[in-house]
Amino acid sequence: MIGNTELIALLIINIVIIMIIYFSFQTLKIFLFDEEFSTVRNIPIKLMNITFYILIALTIIIILSIVGIVLLIAFLTLPAAISLFYQKTIKNTMIMSGIIIASTNTLGLFIAHFINLPPGPIIIMMLSLLYLISFGYETVKKKYYEKKNPIESHSCGVEIESFGIFQDYIKDGKYLEENDHIKFHKDQGKCD
Repeated sequence: MIGNTELIALLIINIVIIMIIYFSFQTLKIFLFDEEFSTVRNIPIKLMNITFYILIALTIIIILSIVGIVLLIAFLTLPAAISLFYQKTIKNTMIMSGIIIASTNTLGLFIAHFINLPPGPIIIMMLSLLYLISFGYETVKKKYYEKKNPIESHSCGVEIESFGIFQDYIKDGKYLEENDHIKFHKDQGKCD
């Protein structure tokens, strides 16, 4: 069980992590996605590496005290996976992941206290259930959207699949980049 000292330590570590992310979010985002661009922008790469490793270590310390080593991977991945069903930007995904973790932890600790079971498996079961619900919702939504908007196919071999905000442009079995422009002339039947 988690005692008062562990809860206070968790609170302090959470506050430190939130403050570091809040004050260096843009820098962290640039560094994590493109290290070369970070160098061009004069972002201190070594300091960012150390900061990122410290954040990971603190997060693992928090998770280990709650769920244990076996459930660590599920606890790290499920909130982000759930958030990606609903959010499209990294900032919103991080915020939603934090909300999911906070709510499932609180509810899981509350349930574990009253039924006298370890909190880790209960929290992971709640996260797994939330993931399955989200996955089911997205699958149904995708099937419904496909029925309403079937894949458009043209004689030049360009197919346009549209799911939500993402569009895949396929020509001869290859994905085309966003900046590649395809013009389809219905009257000529050609692609430029």
